[in-house]
Amino acid sequence: MITVPVDLGARSYNVMVGHGARHCLTELLPVGVRRAAIVTQAAIDIPVDPGVDHRVWNIGQGEDAKSVATIEELCREWSRWGLTRADVVVAVGGGVVTDTAGFASAVYHRGVPIVHVPTTLLGQVDAAIGGKTGVNLPEGKNLVGAFWQPAAVLCDTE
Repeated sequence: MITVPVDLGARSYNVMVGHGARHCLTELLPVGVRRAAIVTQAAIDIPVDPGVDHRVWNIGQGEDAKSVATIEELCREWSRWGLTRADVVVAVGGGVVTDTAGFASAVYHRGVPIVHVPTTLLGQVDAAIGGKTGVNLPEGKNLVGAFWQPAAVLCDTE
C-alpha cells in the first residue's frame, strides 16, 4: 500500500493507493464518527464497510445526476436520517459521484467530512483529490461548487 500525504495544514489528508485500499476505510474515518452516508450509483458494485451505522444513497447515472436537484435530494434525505457534522459521507464511484457527494457534504450542515473511494482512473487522479466539488447547470458544467477537502482518499487498484 502506498500512502501519499496531502499537506494542507489543518486540512491535511492521506491518499492511500493499492490493492484492497478500500478495506482501510475504518482506519481513516474521522475520530468519533457515529454513522456514514454512502453515496454511489446502482451500477457500481463495489462494497465498502465503514464499520459504523450506515445507509446507501444511489444517485443517477451520467452528467444529468450532477445537478442541484440531486444535492437537494441528498441533503433532505440526510436530514431525515439525522446525519450530523460529527458523521461522514463516503463517496464510492467515479467523477460524477465524487463531485456530487463532495459538494453535498460541503454544503450540508456547512460541512460534513467526506472520504472518497474513487472507482475510475480519472476519479482517482482528478475528481477525488484536491477538494474540487461541483454540479452542473443547464448553462454549463461545474458552475456551482465549492472546494471541500476530503478526510481521506482510498484508491483501490483491486
